[in-house]
Amino acid sequence: MKINPYLMFNGNCKAAFKFYEQCLGGKIVMMLTHSDAPSAETCACWMA
Repeated sequence: MKINPYLMFNGNCKAAFKFYEQCLGGKIVMMLTHSDAPSAETCACWMA
């Protein structure tokens, strides 16, 4: 089973992600900040 979590944090969570990546032996393959996310106008097809 593949899990794709979607997490939201109030503030800067990059340090927390890096900490858990190191502690749990995981690998962050993608990190998208809210400001980097595409706008609703460019992704209107997702909302259909």
